[in-house]
Amino acid sequence: MIWIIVLLCIILTVFLVLMLRIRLRIRYSEERGLTVVLTAAGIPLKILYPEIKKTEKIKLRDFTPRALKKKKEKSDKEKLRLRKVRRKNEKNKGNMKRKQTFSDKLEMLRQITRIVRLLLGRFLTYLRTDINCFEITVSGMAAAEAAIVYGAVSQSAAYLFELLDNNTNVHWKNARRNGIYIDFLGERCEASVDIALSLRVWQLLDLFRRAISSMVFAAEKS
Repeated sequence: MIWIIVLLCIILTVFLVLMLRIRLRIRYSEERGLTVVLTAAGIPLKILYPEIKKTEKIKLRDFTPRALKKKKEKSDKEKLRLRKVRRKNEKNKGNMKRKQTFSDKLEMLRQITRIVRLLLGRFLTYLRTDINCFEITVSGMAAAEAAIVYGAVSQSAAYLFELLDNNTNVHWKNARRNGIYIDFLGERCEASVDIALSLRVWQLLDLFRRAISSMVFAAEKS
């Protein structure tokens, strides 16, 4: 009985992991500016923009004669390794140039194009777009200029939403927080955007499987 419970727990855990959504969340606000964060189950995994640089602490022991000597030896070894790798790559590159013909390169390009087209079509089918907020207020300028900018922003947003709607699964989360407005009495333009692009884990694995099988098929065919 216990092993059945353990097996069911393992199956449930694998199922939950496969159904987990990996999201690329794009947010913009007047206070924080633009941020792009990779999340899973609402937990931030990595901040892609703005890039946060870690400040390294200066340690005095890293500047002792012994430490400096080790650092120099390590640097010399790395330079020697890179030199050997560069010579090997140049040699292999020369051999490949002699072996490959134009028809081989053309066939390789066709195979790459076919794989990319296949994966891109499947990727867009899987991709889900959650629009949590999209508010833009045009203001802070003369009435005629504001009307022109408002028209340009509205048209650009319409093109963007049409592109997303035709190629991805779009979900509007909050209708009250979506719209483009014009305020002739305001002092400045304001924008608030929160869009998330997501794929489930099993969809990512399926894309990876298709890529591997396509490359294996192309290698066997060649």
